[in-house]
Amino acid sequence: LLVLGHRFVTRSPRFAITSIRFEGNAARSAAQLRAELPVADGANIFSTHLGTLERALAADPWLARVSVTRELPHTLVVRVVERTPAAIVELGGLYLVDASGTPFKRLRGREGAGLPVITGIGRAEYTTAPDEAAATVQAALAALTAWTSDPARPAIGEVHVGSRRELVLYRDDAGLEIRFGAAALASPDELAARLAQFD
Repeated sequence: LLVLGHRFVTRSPRFAITSIRFEGNAARSAAQLRAELPVADGANIFSTHLGTLERALAADPWLARVSVTRELPHTLVVRVVERTPAAIVELGGLYLVDASGTPFKRLRGREGAGLPVITGIGRAEYTTAPDEAAATVQAALAALTAWTSDPARPAIGEVHVGSRRELVLYRDDAGLEIRFGAAALASPDELAARLAQFD
């Protein structure tokens, strides 16, 4: 009976996959995600290995987390959590970086339109000390957030971290350089004092 039951659920047309529903996606369209799934239309929902599908989608750099579940009799539900780019970081090439300071994708086309650029953190630093480099990116992003909290301040196009960890902001249009020093990058209180001084 068990053998017959197994044969029925893995071969019956009743359990053929006719629908794949995507949830949580915005940057990646359902069509793009569907193209990355190694499952044929009409495949049996029980014979389809969910872990294989999750691993295939996990290779997509835009996706931070993926889970695939069955919704009987014939639907796969794919839930994703996408990465949100917070800036562009220069690491011997331009990469999108999320709020955690982790670069997740090489920049292509206009993917980073409107995002600030963070420079001064070398590729070697990310390779040998990724946690420290990510923390530096986070500090640079925090400094930029503090700067933009006052809309009267000019727009910033680049946040530079100097060789001595000094914070330098470059204005978007006129190339104005605003130097805050290393203490401003390391201490929110010091940054606040420097911002007040600038204002």
